[in-house]
Amino acid sequence: MSDSKIICDGTENILTKLNTHLSDCSTYSLSCFTMDQTELLNEMYALAKDTDDCHDIQRMLGYVETDNQTVKYYLIAAHDSKTGNMVSYITFSLELSTTHGFQFVLINFACTNIDNRRKGLSIMLILVPMMFARDNRIQFVVADTNVKSAGLLKKYYGFTITQDYQDIFNYVGKSWIDVNTTEFDNILKDRIGDICKIYPI
Repeated sequence: MSDSKIICDGTENILTKLNTHLSDCSTYSLSCFTMDQTELLNEMYALAKDTDDCHDIQRMLGYVETDNQTVKYYLIAAHDSKTGNMVSYITFSLELSTTHGFQFVLINFACTNIDNRRKGLSIMLILVPMMFARDNRIQFVVADTNVKSAGLLKKYYGFTITQDYQDIFNYVGKSWIDVNTTEFDNILKDRIGDICKIYPI
């Protein structure tokens, strides 16, 4: 699917940096994959299916290919080398604001299997869209958050949390962070520095 919106361009250096940190303390590693990598896709579908509160990611991937506001879509997974299994994933997309004309990064879905929860994997995976936005000079990272994930985003990344979908973000996001601030510079450094110290555990 060479014309697919689901790509890995722009994530290579980010994943190398994070995996270098992880290699010092952990059996986890992060990777990006595309629609051509059927085995990894099947792992993702199985993880979502086996975990009660995860979205129907297979249906979502079919939708994003035809969505005019979605420019690019990324699938990032965490594997545990002890078992070889995918244990967590996050998806994010590059979106175009229909009302303001700028691009923003949207965190779509995150899912972690039950045995690997409370280890900080979601907090770590969120680094990827944050770093991607910074590398590409994109101002906002946005999320469609439930109560649980909103608390994590506010605590660890300083997100502004609202109850309403925002027109500026195509009514797909309730919460956001401006990543082009000095305050966020410090947050990002702290979260990267937390690898091997606070998470994963």
